[in-house]
Amino acid sequence: MRVLGIGWLGSRSAAFQEMVNFASNVLGMTLTNLQSDLAVFKMPNGDEFQLFGPQNSNLPYTDQPVAGFLVEDVAIARAEMEAKGVVFLGEIEEWNGFAWTYFRAPDGRVYELTHRVK
Repeated sequence: MRVLGIGWLGSRSAAFQEMVNFASNVLGMTLTNLQSDLAVFKMPNGDEFQLFGPQNSNLPYTDQPVAGFLVEDVAIARAEMEAKGVVFLGEIEEWNGFAWTYFRAPDGRVYELTHRVK
């Protein structure tokens, strides 16, 4: 398995609209999808930053941002990590051109493996 980069970052915020404005107007990110409780920003290299409103349940881990390590193939990388004793939380999921799967690292935090679906 080879990590290619950080392909995705998700964060929940009670200050949802303020964070949308910050990402757009201060960081200069390109907003590609805005809903009442979800904002998706796409980077020039295809990576995504997603903001979740406080009522959005699509980011299941609410106490921290979740980073997605970009790999060539989520299923293959997951199998390699499982063989090394890593515990995954749920199945592989797909949405908006990405596939991902969550795991818990030795620090107790949740991360994910992700790849762009071809």
